[in-house]
Amino acid sequence: MEKNAKIYVAGHRGLVGSAIWKNLQDKGYTNLVGRTHKELDLLDGTAVRNFFDEEQPEYVFLAAAFVGGIMANSIYRADFIYKNLQIQQNIIGESFRHNVKKLLFLGSTCIYPRDAEQPMKEDVLLTSPLEYTNEPYAIAKIAGLKMCESFNLQYGTNYIAVMPTNLMGGKLKNGFEVSPKYIGNRRLMEIAVATLVTDRALLLYGLPGTAKSWVSEHIAAAISGDSTLIVQGTAGTGEEAIRYGWNYARLLAEGPSVGALVQTPVMKAMQEGKIGRIEELTRIGSDVQDTLITILSEKTLPIPELNTEVQAIRGFNIIATANNRDKGVNDLSSALKRRFNTVILPLPDSIDEEIDIVRRRVENFEKVMQLPAEKPALEEIRRVVTIFRELRQGATADGKTKLKTPSGTLSTAEAISVVNNGLAMAGYFGDGEIHAEDLVSGILGAVVKDPVQDKVVWQEYMETVVKNRDGWKDIYRASRDMI
Repeated sequence: MEKNAKIYVAGHRGLVGSAIWKNLQDKGYTNLVGRTHKELDLLDGTAVRNFFDEEQPEYVFLAAAFVGGIMANSIYRADFIYKNLQIQQNIIGESFRHNVKKLLFLGSTCIYPRDAEQPMKEDVLLTSPLEYTNEPYAIAKIAGLKMCESFNLQYGTNYIAVMPTNLMGGKLKNGFEVSPKYIGNRRLMEIAVATLVTDRALLLYGLPGTAKSWVSEHIAAAISGDSTLIVQGTAGTGEEAIRYGWNYARLLAEGPSVGALVQTPVMKAMQEGKIGRIEELTRIGSDVQDTLITILSEKTLPIPELNTEVQAIRGFNIIATANNRDKGVNDLSSALKRRFNTVILPLPDSIDEEIDIVRRRVENFEKVMQLPAEKPALEEIRRVVTIFRELRQGATADGKTKLKTPSGTLSTAEAISVVNNGLAMAGYFGDGEIHAEDLVSGILGAVVKDPVQDKVVWQEYMETVVKNRDGWKDIYRASRDMI
């Protein structure tokens, strides 16, 4: 494509569409065209034709679709097959009539059979029954794929169909490797997704740094196309952050009205049939937590001031995260616990698994931040992870030496932060290559949370373990200089 070619991205505000839009911008394409749903109803064939007549796009990315979550798929079956067929027919049809040079159709992995062998192969398409709950959506996407294929065969067009995926990653048939978004037990992710099909909410539980927020964000984005409907739980979170609030200027001027009502992320999720997220649920006071009981049980949010209520659209659900290592934890009431299915995310089983997690996240961070430093050697990451695991477990890796444990959690997330901090130090205040002194500053910040108790723990670890370990003298010296 030429850099000034007119490119239409249908669904440019969605999860995949927005990523395509940003990627094109980053690559220097300057003539991008996008329309919101309010600006252009893709179900309206006349409006779509008029849009193509006016804009005359040369290339089209069809990332628009009618979506709403797994539960919505099973309830609003007619809407999912009719609306998606209509969107696809209108855009592909007008692309053909206006001689679009190339079209990319974004499908879904749900087009493949329910019982297909994992990882799925493209040739399993139409070989056995689909998952019934999202069958209409899958059929519509299959129709879009076959429409592209048929236009190519009959008219020689250049219409490409791709099926974006996934949470757990894997290697494609052509050798391309999709990086996993979560490294760990695949079954836990399957249970988490399956929970959201039911009428129970999902509680991701575990120690700090076990990727609870990471998983919550990606699952919400994958199901709803939106991970931004989030309430950050703190000790000061009140009912108005979960239920609804008021614009007090309008409230005083107009009295209770729809215009004076301030919607919360939870209310928006209910109205739009999307996944709402609540971070650190156990940090919220117990009385505020219990406002979720009615929302999760009845799928309704009463607004007595307006003598009305918000009824959740099918597809709505909640993903909450919680940990048990924070001061001020408020346990959930038994009534609220029953509304959640709890999935416990464990710490990485092996040191190699934890090293792999840290390495991947650090590499992503380095790309985003464009740090002027070289990638850290795997051995440096291994040393950081080893220190954290030994202090966390209270014993050396060989089990020969018992250790005191610090007050902090020393999570995988903190190990990632330590290496990232080391990269920043090396890039801006060093020679661009990460050294022990770059790492130690971050390690001390993670380990020594209590300046009295934790300092003793660290000094003892330095003298009994690090000092006598081959190849670790540089860490010992750097630590002695700083502490």
